[in-house]
Amino acid sequence: MQIKILHACTLLFVACAGASAQVQHEPISLQHPRAEAAIRSLTNEFVEGYNSGDVDKMMKLHGPTYIDVNLGSPQQSRIERRRYYAGILAKQNSEIRVTPEKIEVQGNQALVWGTLVIIRKGDSAPSRPIELRYMEAWRKLPEGWRAVWGMDGEINR
Repeated sequence: MQIKILHACTLLFVACAGASAQVQHEPISLQHPRAEAAIRSLTNEFVEGYNSGDVDKMMKLHGPTYIDVNLGSPQQSRIERRRYYAGILAKQNSEIRVTPEKIEVQGNQALVWGTLVIIRKGDSAPSRPIELRYMEAWRKLPEGWRAVWGMDGEINR
C-alpha cells in the first residue's frame, strides 16, 4: 500500500512540474526549513482568514490557478477561487484547524499532507468535529511558495 501511495505522489510531482520540467537526479531532501516555515506560515494565515471571514488572507496561500480535485470543474483562476471562498464564508458557521503533518520538498515543489478539522457552530451543529485528511502540491513561484493543487476527504476509521 505504501508503495502505491509513493507512486501516486511521484506521479503528482511529475504532473505538477509541467511539460517543460527537467528530471532532477538529486535525492529528495526533507530538510528545507525555510520552505517548510513559509508553507506552515501561509497555512496558518489561511486558517486565520477562514476563521475571521477574511478572503484576502485565505488567498495568499494560492497560486495564479488552483486545482481542487474535489470540485466538478477542478481548475480555478484566482478570481474563481476567491468567489468560491466568498460563497463558503457567506454561509460559514464553522471554524477550521489545519495541521500539516508532513512536508516533502524537492527543488521548487513540495507535497504537503495533514489533517483538516471542521468545527461546526450553532444549535444544529453535529456534536463532534469533521476530521479530513488533505494533500496539496505547492510550487515556489516568484512571489514565494503557493499551493497549486489540493484534495481532501474524510478519514475512514
